[in-house]
Amino acid sequence: MNRLATSIDIREWTHRLDSLGRALLNKQITALAWLNGMDELYGSMDLDRLLKSIDFGQMINNSAFDYIEQGRKFTHVQFLPETGEPANMVVETKATKVPKGASILPHAHLNMVSAFLTLSGEFHVRQFDRLHHDENVFHIRQTSDHLSKAGQWNSHSDDKNNVHWLTAMTDDSYLFSTKLEKVDPNQYGASNLWVNLNGKDLSNGVIQAERINYDRAYELYG
Repeated sequence: MNRLATSIDIREWTHRLDSLGRALLNKQITALAWLNGMDELYGSMDLDRLLKSIDFGQMINNSAFDYIEQGRKFTHVQFLPETGEPANMVVETKATKVPKGASILPHAHLNMVSAFLTLSGEFHVRQFDRLHHDENVFHIRQTSDHLSKAGQWNSHSDDKNNVHWLTAMTDDSYLFSTKLEKVDPNQYGASNLWVNLNGKDLSNGVIQAERINYDRAYELYG
């Protein structure tokens, strides 16, 4: 999605980010309302202001992305003290660099929500609704196939764009992510269920996709 014409203060932005997550955990809003709220929040923040608030240039210079998680370089994002980031935020914020031609491998989430913002560079984004799943099989339908440039974003929940696959198209491809796991604390949750998208074509654009392990996903899509 594209950003709005206006921009809000970073302090207000981080507090709204936290309060939106708390409202979802407390069942005051639905996951769809969280996605809509994240669309509004990401759209309301000037990208340069956001980059300054996390000291993005210093993160790159200090090799902040050397930590390896699930085959990609992630780091937890902390906002600069002067931004007034709320203490004990319930949402998790991260940033990652993906080398040109490499991917955030196709995966599904269970019982969580997330939103990716392209900080720089460009990503090829493919998203799918998860219509059904059991232990080893997913029924999915593609919802989008597009390029995400700096300042654009995508959001995901159990019911919308649950399966996603992002491939870096440039050498300077960085993402900022906001996620909230265990939306329902009484239900099982999973952040990365790897999916083979080359499955059997069913009717009406539905694909029967097999759940695979990380090594196989990296072999196919890494």
